[in-house]
Order: sequence, then structure tokens, then C-alpha cells
Amino acid sequence: MNWEVIGWSALTFIVLTAVLILAYFLYSRNMMKKRREALIQMDALIKPGKPCSFNGIQAKIISAGQETCKIEIAKDVVITVSRFMITPIV
Repeated sequence: MNWEVIGWSALTFIVLTAVLILAYFLYSRNMMKKRREALIQMDALIKPGKPCSFNGIQAKIISAGQETCKIEIAKDVVITVSRFMITPIV
């Protein structure tokens, strides 16, 4: 086998692999940025008195803290859940 052909083939493989890794990195970074912006917007909607959903359960936010929220799932039934598990109903 000709070593020159093997060398060029290896170099081509390395360059293509580097290009694919760079493309994946840029795509992933863009998706993370969009997800972060969506979470910030959703977090702004979590306020007392607003309706929300928690694991498919419809509820109303009673109070919102930094890490947890108290939600009312039925009359006089209040539970504390993680703020990140709540989905606001818009």
C-alpha cells in the first residue's frame, strides 16, 4: 500500500471529524441558549395566584420562593413542590 495515500486518508478523516465536532458544538450551544431563555421566560410566569400544572395535576400557586413553591391542588390542600417542576398555564 502506498503510504502517501494512507497519510492523506488519515488527514482527511481527522479534518472531517474536527469539522463535525465543531458543528455539533455550535448546534448544541445554540440549543442550550434557546432552552435557557425559555426557562427564564417560564420562571417569570410563576407568581402567586396564577394557575399551573404539576405532573399533570392542575393547581394554583399560593406562594413562590427561590427553590420551592406552595401550590393548592384542591380546596385547603396545599403542597410544596420544586419550582422547576411547575409548568405555568398561559
